[in-house]
Amino acid sequence: MSWNSDIPIKELPRNIRTFFLKEANYLFKDLKNNKLVVILVNAPEPKHCGHKIRVVDCQNPCWYSELYHSIDYFRRDRSLRALERITQLNDGSFRCSPYKYDAIYRQLIFQRLVEGHEAENFEIPPNNKVRKYFNLSKLEDKLEKIEIIPF
Repeated sequence: MSWNSDIPIKELPRNIRTFFLKEANYLFKDLKNNKLVVILVNAPEPKHCGHKIRVVDCQNPCWYSELYHSIDYFRRDRSLRALERITQLNDGSFRCSPYKYDAIYRQLIFQRLVEGHEAENFEIPPNNKVRKYFNLSKLEDKLEKIEIIPF
């Protein structure tokens, strides 16, 4: 089967759909719990009385920042609604504007599943079951590629 981000997740077989739903749920929680927060703190080298600087207290997830900077007028509220629709299997086909974000997030989830990604400083390997379903070659685990040299 070939991948098409315009088709809803509910049309995938249950075993493959489960992987997409888990990833969508992770992305939803990650975006919901990590919002950019900037606070004011006293300047380390004050130039005047009451001098403050802005400091990031909490950052957006890296994957969201990449989307935000690559797509004009990308919105957090629409992202959360799209991810919520995907997790509830209510995502729509990309035929009209309300489901544009659904297609964007289906594509992101697909890429994360078939290419792997980094999450919380851990490398998540590609999902070979998803790769096989979409007729992509199995990626070897990096540990299997390491050549052991005897001493």
